[in-house]
Amino acid sequence: MIKLLVKLSMINTLMKHKPNIDLRGLAETLIELSIISTQSELSSLAGKQLSWTSSTLARNRNPSIDALTHLYVNISDILFDTKEYAISVADQEDAESYLVAAADLKNITELLWGEIEERCQNA
Repeated sequence: MIKLLVKLSMINTLMKHKPNIDLRGLAETLIELSIISTQSELSSLAGKQLSWTSSTLARNRNPSIDALTHLYVNISDILFDTKEYAISVADQEDAESYLVAAADLKNITELLWGEIEERCQNA
């Protein structure tokens, strides 16, 4: 019985969730893509107060599922708009820039969704 409890404890330790979301990296990427210009704008995308991103980073906290869901929905909307712009612009170079940004945004939404899904499964 003790061996079983030790084994279960070890499995539980191995299964502890480590977040996949690098909030600072997300902010930097969205700034590079000109989606946002400040961390406060990331807070807005997360449905939070303007100080949320800086506070979360300073306290080394993980974003809540609520914040991740807001980010997922809002960035998905931006992704849709970015694809629409890529289709509508006449200049091929501009269209390619939008498509590159869309690919980056797609990767971000997949990462966000993966994090949401993993947390829900481990809840």
